[in-house]
Amino acid sequence: MDGFDTLTKEDKMILFEECVQPWLAFLEESKTIACKKIMQLVSKSWRTHKSDLTRNFMEKMVRCHG
Repeated sequence: MDGFDTLTKEDKMILFEECVQPWLAFLEESKTIACKKIMQLVSKSWRTHKSDLTRNFMEKMVRCHG
């Protein structure tokens, strides 16, 4: 996947149904809002993870081997 922004609404809903729905239950009328909020959480978590990885691993590697 090139990036989270490349997912269509349908792709996001499929991920939501396959990865979230088995663990959490939502009313049918709440699914769209729940999907949007969970995708925002996943996206932010991924950005934070990439930032932490760069800061905690890559920069230390450069200092050690630079």
